Amino acid sequence: MKRDAFKGTAGIGEAVSEGELAHASVHEKDRLLAELAAGAPVGLRLVGADGIITWANQTELDLLGYAPGEYIGQRAEKFHAEPAEGQELLARLAHGEVLRNYRGRLRARDGSIREVIVNAGAYLRWIRQAASARRRRFGV
Repeated sequence: MKRDAFKGTAGIGEAVSEGELAHASVHEKDRLLAELAAGAPVGLRLVGADGIITWANQTELDLLGYAPGEYIGQRAEKFHAEPAEGQELLARLAHGEVLRNYRGRLRARDGSIREVIVNAGAYLRWIRQAASARRRRFGV
């Protein structure tokens, strides 16, 4: 790989002890998770089952050069270099497939193409169910 071709890597850490995390409220844990996602050094986005982007962190927006209003609320495949590729990704996720190290190509606002590696899964339903069960169990 050429030295200037490297775009970045990711690592997220927070100095929180196991005891502190165990005693944190659900609200505090949700807030911590939201802060970690928003400030992550990798692009993150949430896409609904209908293919609409519902959230993106600043890293994702900066990578592609879009303002939130130009990106959030749009169909995800619109930003793929090949829209059919975006549709295929959504279909695979809808069928429960987990994508790991999938090479994709996204179109930036200036028309250039960004080579990306996609790691994605359709976990939102499970996360919501787990959070609801935890709230019922602990009366939160």
